[in-house]
Amino acid sequence: MHVKNPYENNIGFPNDFYKKNNALFLLFVRIESMKKNFLLSIVLLFSSSALLGCSPSVRERLTFGTLYHETSVEIDTDTCYSKKENENFFLVTYEDTTCGCWTYFSRVLDYLSKYNNILSYKINNKNIDDRLNEFGIKNSSDPAFYIIANKKVIRRAFYADNSSLFTDEKVLYNVIKETIGLPYMYFINEEQIQTEVVDKGGIIYYTRLTCPDCSYCTPHVIMPHIKKWIEPTNKIYVYDMDPIRNGDPEAYQKFKDDHYLSNKYNTTFGYLTGFVPTFQYYKDGELYDMAVYFNDEITDGTITTSYYDEERAKHTHYTVNLIRKVLVGTVLGEYELSVTGDWKDSEIHSQYYTPFIEAFFDFYFK
Repeated sequence: MHVKNPYENNIGFPNDFYKKNNALFLLFVRIESMKKNFLLSIVLLFSSSALLGCSPSVRERLTFGTLYHETSVEIDTDTCYSKKENENFFLVTYEDTTCGCWTYFSRVLDYLSKYNNILSYKINNKNIDDRLNEFGIKNSSDPAFYIIANKKVIRRAFYADNSSLFTDEKVLYNVIKETIGLPYMYFINEEQIQTEVVDKGGIIYYTRLTCPDCSYCTPHVIMPHIKKWIEPTNKIYVYDMDPIRNGDPEAYQKFKDDHYLSNKYNTTFGYLTGFVPTFQYYKDGELYDMAVYFNDEITDGTITTSYYDEERAKHTHYTVNLIRKVLVGTVLGEYELSVTGDWKDSEIHSQYYTPFIEAFFDFYFK
């Protein structure tokens, strides 16, 4: 009894050819099988790449955490509205601080700040205006929370809908982690500059939350770049210099001198009187490297003052693989300049400084 070869119809060999040339036929079938396995391997390769592309490491993250706040930070309407433009953050709303629901919820928030380093901002329900309503933050006499990322509300909950989210810190912490990645950058106080950064080594980011350059650098340079990092063991420590700057000018300058932002005590890395945004890397108790974003001068279409000059290039380690290590002397095109001869906009300006900041983090943040 002849059993029909299953490949016969597909390949088109007549029966008499199959009978007379069985060895040749089997060789042909073997080749066809190898081709199919090869194509399958290609498909699996691309499928794996697609899965890697969906790794949790590329999702949005909270911009900042905290190592010293032990309670929520109160913000006003304008701050809340502007914060959504350049931060991913956790916001809570409240009205009556004497009600039991807020008492429980505030304790949960304090726990998350102290033990999980979750930074939460709070705003009184009475300060939620039409702009915030339109954005998605609604008026509610009961407590509510919002997770805001990429300029939109990605999760919100009201006490009346699920009280366990407001009374159990573990439940709320898990919801936060399921919704958004935890931060890489953590606020510290002045004492912790010594204990966490200088003594232990690592990166510190000197910023001012009201500084336009910092407000551009954080969401447009740092946050997009850190999406590719996969759960590093280190933290980026952040020090907000607004409180000092808003006080005594001499105290503000002394702080910049003492922490080597200026060149008074450190001519190798300090830059003029000291500016923000500034990034420092400490190693073995010493300032080992530094990066400065923006804060330059242009004269007649040429960068005449910048942190990145010929002398600085001799000392910065992270610029080793950069093609352009020096910005002083760079002649700018007319399209890059405003009518007053300054930078046309932050986007053009950043094209010159972003490679330095990215190189700094690639070199030191692991």
